Amino acid sequence: MADAKTIINEAKTKMQKAHEALDRDLGGIRAGRANASLLNRVMVDYYGAQTPLNQVASISIPEARVIMITPYDKSALENIEKGIYEADLGISPTNDGNAIRLAVPALTEERRQEIAKQVKATGEQGKVAIRNVRREAMDALKKSHKAEEITDDELHKFEDETQKVTDDAIKVVDQKVAEKEKRSCIWIGEINMADDNQVEVVPGTDEFEHMLFKLNMEVTPNEITTLNYNGNELQQVQDGLFAMPAYVQEDFNLFFIVSKLVEDDWVMAFSTATIENDNEITDLSEPMTTGKGLNVLGGVSPEDANNLLKYFNTLADAGRGEWRMVDRPEDASNEE
Repeated sequence: MADAKTIINEAKTKMQKAHEALDRDLGGIRAGRANASLLNRVMVDYYGAQTPLNQVASISIPEARVIMITPYDKSALENIEKGIYEADLGISPTNDGNAIRLAVPALTEERRQEIAKQVKATGEQGKVAIRNVRREAMDALKKSHKAEEITDDELHKFEDETQKVTDDAIKVVDQKVAEKEKRSCIWIGEINMADDNQVEVVPGTDEFEHMLFKLNMEVTPNEITTLNYNGNELQQVQDGLFAMPAYVQEDFNLFFIVSKLVEDDWVMAFSTATIENDNEITDLSEPMTTGKGLNVLGGVSPEDANNLLKYFNTLADAGRGEWRMVDRPEDASNEE
């Protein structure tokens, strides 16, 4: 019979494997942004053998909600597409003959609630697996005690140690679940609409991409520099267009822009761009609505998207701007 220390070490190993299984399961839950882990369970028939997708193709994330799959062997493309369908990811692949593109849709509120339940249920499954390991270890210790291999005091000592190992493992599960929930839901709160009504909005949803932040202030060179964020100030990059960094990383940059994008109203929206010579902003992309820019950032860094949303609401509370819904989907349908 295994000694007590071996029993506890084996329990630790099994609990670690339960954590690894939890990581795989949580990674397979679609949360409104592109993530290679969504493809963990995709298997491909490659020359008669069921092979993990990442062994037959490279997987990249060119945009916040896009996954690009490029096969090492182009003849495997059709089977890769088939494997994606069979994995039932809820995303339809687009095959251009050279690579497969997966466009991860933004979350609806209904889907977000489903994900929250799924994440919690997956976490509970992880806890059950760990508690099963604990029970097995406790049973083994009691058998060892019954066989007089350990004393009464040693039994209590090793039971306490096993319980502590279990408690620590459960805490890790809670941390993993909390992190997944954080990534799945940027923030839910009230924003001030132009008609002074309060509406609940959910960043990350399709509807939120129709939100635009209109400035209620005189846009002059002196006033525009007061709209600073994280130590950055707006600078005029061309006539009638101001920009400043909102989120800058090596692989992704997002910039605030201020311009007259809707009729004669000055609005604060977003664009991607590059920075040259330390502070020169170049290659601004087509403007995105304020909501769409926040959704894109939410796919990269939910925490930073959350902070930006709070910044806009601070401006609204100070009377310096207000949220507007533009091209509301139901309005468009009513016109037809």
